[in-house]
Amino acid sequence: MALDALPKPARRAAALGLVVLALALAALVAIVPFARMAAVGEEVAAARELLAQQQRMATAAADRLPQASRELLITGESTGLAGAELQRLVSELAGRNGLSLRSTQVAPAKREADLTVLAVEVSLQGGMEGLRAFLHSLETGAPTLFVDALSVKSAAEKVVGRATALDVSLKVRGYGAGKDAN
Repeated sequence: MALDALPKPARRAAALGLVVLALALAALVAIVPFARMAAVGEEVAAARELLAQQQRMATAAADRLPQASRELLITGESTGLAGAELQRLVSELAGRNGLSLRSTQVAPAKREADLTVLAVEVSLQGGMEGLRAFLHSLETGAPTLFVDALSVKSAAEKVVGRATALDVSLKVRGYGAGKDAN
């Protein structure tokens, strides 16, 4: 055999080399799981930090949600005050968009689930551009308002040098938070 042909010190060195190689492989096999566990531990720590961050963000969003949802509702201590607030909002938007307010009438409030439905009937006069801007600002602003009915007619009186005036009648609806309906 080839190993028997080697001198005794070379055989001992080869045997010692094989033992060292076997021990090195055994050490490597023993260390790999610990290294993998350390990597998994780091991944778990990163996942825990991400989870904690998401929980902090969810808590912050939950704190902001009631405030944001309150901005979507008409404010007022009672249905009468909330109706007056709706009337004020519509009047302000009409004036801001160049429409003249002819009349407003607050409709009786109604309950719908946990909300109070508030409505106002409005009669306006003005031009087409003002009406377009008014309707846009009404339905895209805060609080959230809806146009339930709309009637547009050419005004009886014409203004020379300006666009035709329009007579506008509409019903605007909004919601208040859980107030008792009268």
